[in-house]
Amino acid sequence: MYKNIIFDIDGTLLDSKNAILTSLRDALYDETKHEYSLSELYFSFGITGDAALRQLKIKNIKGVGIRWIDYYKKHIADIKLFDGIEEVIKKLYSMNIYIGIVTSKYDIEFKNDFLRFDISKYFKPVICAEDTEKHKPDPDPILKFIEVAKIKKSETIYIGDAVYDMLC
Repeated sequence: MYKNIIFDIDGTLLDSKNAILTSLRDALYDETKHEYSLSELYFSFGITGDAALRQLKIKNIKGVGIRWIDYYKKHIADIKLFDGIEEVIKKLYSMNIYIGIVTSKYDIEFKNDFLRFDISKYFKPVICAEDTEKHKPDPDPILKFIEVAKIKKSETIYIGDAVYDMLC
């Protein structure tokens, strides 16, 4: 049995896919005038925003990133916990399962998106994008979590929704 569970946030705990992809699509349109479909942008789910914009060969990463955040703020109220997640987290906590988070979000995004939910208090530690030099799909974020939490790899599982989570 696993004693430690590390969760991803977007697409795993939070139903945030539409907010993220719609706001990315709108920011990209402002920059390129190309109309991306949401399915074309799904690859970006699970990696940092900068990495996604680099893969899209965007030159103005900072400017598009700022617009992406501005559009995203308009959708933040639409982001919800997936049904049943709160009960699952409380049950794991009551079973003395050590639970934490590894996310490609930056700390400010984590605070804005996740801390408003009552379950945030159950997750310690939280490893965000700026906590490691390398990001998913590299294993560094998971290894950093294991180091900070002082837990055994063999007793730990990572739960995410994207291929980057699996590779991590």
